[in-house]
Amino acid sequence: MSITDDITKRQEDLDTSIKFIREQIITLDAAKEPYDSAIQVLDEPILPQINAVNQTLADVQTAYEARHTANCRTDLFWRCVGIHTEQASPSGGVATDHYKLVVTKLSLTGYGVSTGIQGESLTVIDSSGGITTYASGDTKEYGYIKDNLHGLKYYNEPVTRDIGDTTVGNFIGTVGAASTILAVMSPYTDNLINDFTVGQLITCDKLGVINGNNTTIVGFGSVVTTLSGINSTTGAGTTSVPTILLETATVGIASAPESDGSFVNFNVLDDPAGITTWTDYALSMTSNPFSPQSLGIEKENTLGIGVSVYYDNSGLSSATQSWKPEFAITGYAPAIPDVVEPPVGAGAIYYKEGFTVQPNQSEGSEVDVTDISTGLFTSLGSCSAEETALTAAIAARDAAETGFPSAALTNTLAASTALRQERKKVYELPIYGQRQVIGDMALEKGRYDTLQNYVDTEGA
Repeated sequence: MSITDDITKRQEDLDTSIKFIREQIITLDAAKEPYDSAIQVLDEPILPQINAVNQTLADVQTAYEARHTANCRTDLFWRCVGIHTEQASPSGGVATDHYKLVVTKLSLTGYGVSTGIQGESLTVIDSSGGITTYASGDTKEYGYIKDNLHGLKYYNEPVTRDIGDTTVGNFIGTVGAASTILAVMSPYTDNLINDFTVGQLITCDKLGVINGNNTTIVGFGSVVTTLSGINSTTGAGTTSVPTILLETATVGIASAPESDGSFVNFNVLDDPAGITTWTDYALSMTSNPFSPQSLGIEKENTLGIGVSVYYDNSGLSSATQSWKPEFAITGYAPAIPDVVEPPVGAGAIYYKEGFTVQPNQSEGSEVDVTDISTGLFTSLGSCSAEETALTAAIAARDAAETGFPSAALTNTLAASTALRQERKKVYELPIYGQRQVIGDMALEKGRYDTLQNYVDTEGA
């Protein structure tokens, strides 16, 4: 047998093997559909229950806002932005403290730098002349009451993703308007960023940030910033975070946090999803079926997602985030920093409590005063109807949250997770393994194609 015949025979054998394995994948994928359906049947009735409870929290938020509409509460306050002492003259007298004050509006985005990342403390003056300073990480909730939303938290892994899903990772990000520099604000992204490469696509869950549906990664960098504004259990402060350089400038802004206290989620994708040829089934033999792991909150359009799902009421950010669990480590700090799963929860809602006295000047007005105990505030009137409505809304929320989640709901979630684990073990892991075999065969085909091209050109 000539070399040409031998190469041709091996190519034909590979084609036959790939076709057989692809048929096995299709068969397995069809066989797991009853599990997909059963998991959705278990998850589907839970979301309306959760939404109904969350609606009572939204009703409380609306009732708090109604007090502002009725002008018995204000969201303006005096912020102290500077204090200097005027020394006494040599001829006598006493030193005098001068306070530079600005009428400021409550903001969940904080009161720091223009990017929306909290990096500045907040000093406020109250109606009795008292001065209170809040650390940079605590300014976000000044004048607000935080309440934790309810949700279903999922854990997703590459092994569970359908063929054609090209998600590489998810993270919280910040970017300015007309900018090509996207900061990765999720903790522990040092390992995850290694999976991101030039040419991959970036999408954003917030509309109006990216120009079009997506943009392309053209490079990487880093920037020193603070993660204190991120609702995190890590306590991370000022640090160096990775940046992604975008092919096209943004048209909107992504802050951390946003005006409602939430965070903006960005997604990194390989080629657009869709199975067109056998190579779309291919996975590298070195790819990890369990990492990176993504954590998020299940919605109606993601029913059945993940390898496990749990009830959550932690108040942590609901932005989907990814990490590599194989790098998890605790107990060796400060020599080796802890690496734990990203802080992901069902999110939080903020009630604008405000104040019963308001500055006697308009927003943005500045004054320089020596006496902060009098003459700065005006008292607001009462609004009994709005107070009654607020009390009723709070009572309705408390009633809805009492005994929630029920034992039946908890048991249903446990069953749903058990089904997910069975689906993963019996179907998804074998599918992933066979896709890796196709990936290895794709390399073999490439090698034989190179040989065939050489033989066709040079002869053998």
